[in-house]
Amino acid sequence: NVERIQVLCRYIKTRIMPGYASIPVGETKTVVIEFQMGANARTRMVVSAIIAMFPEDRVKIVGPSLKNTIDIYPYSKFAEAYSTSYGANKAHSLACFKKIEALFTSDVPAGPDDLRGHVADSFMQVLGYLKSRD
Repeated sequence: NVERIQVLCRYIKTRIMPGYASIPVGETKTVVIEFQMGANARTRMVVSAIIAMFPEDRVKIVGPSLKNTIDIYPYSKFAEAYSTSYGANKAHSLACFKKIEALFTSDVPAGPDDLRGHVADSFMQVLGYLKSRD
């Protein structure tokens, strides 16, 4: 856990904060973090570390199914095709993310789907959060 948190914090400092710092002063900043269910309880320390990295900003912890409300592809099709909600969630997020990437320029490096799935999950979770605010 210590190594995971240290790597995460270095990543946030070097890759996230430079762009985040460019948001104009006075703009409301919201950090969206997905709540980690029981099966993924070991990552709860990571959630705490992320919260600690943004002490001046609004932090919203959202449920893991919020991303499934983005219906670029109907989530129900993935729920039918996979034996677990984890598999359905990952596949749905990745499929939706790939569709969005095909429409816009993406700087997300190519790589294995299991690694890109983390980026897809995060992106789709933010879209789900934005949609839920309507």
